[in-house]
Amino acid sequence: RRARGDGRPLLTHCLSFCAHLHEHHTNEDRAFALLDPEFPELATVFERFRREHRVVAEILSALNGIIAAGGDITAEFDRLTKELDEHFAAEESYLVPALTS
Repeated sequence: RRARGDGRPLLTHCLSFCAHLHEHHTNEDRAFALLDPEFPELATVFERFRREHRVVAEILSALNGIIAAGGDITAEFDRLTKELDEHFAAEESYLVPALTS
């Protein structure tokens, strides 16, 4: 998975996805600030998700740098996949029940 000219359509899609993911997490952080007073029992959960959002943002930044340099994105992409899998599972586990009850 090298960032080369022949993979530009995929890389362009990846960068677009990453930008939208970052925007989504930024919006979630704003929503958590509004939900904090309503759901004090979820304060540690919201803080966990904010930390995870920062980790994902760091990975996305690293990916952008690697892509710009034409480097191998495999390790960072795998790290992003792992972080997002865990993050989405936790969101479903904690937020869906709390916000739909």
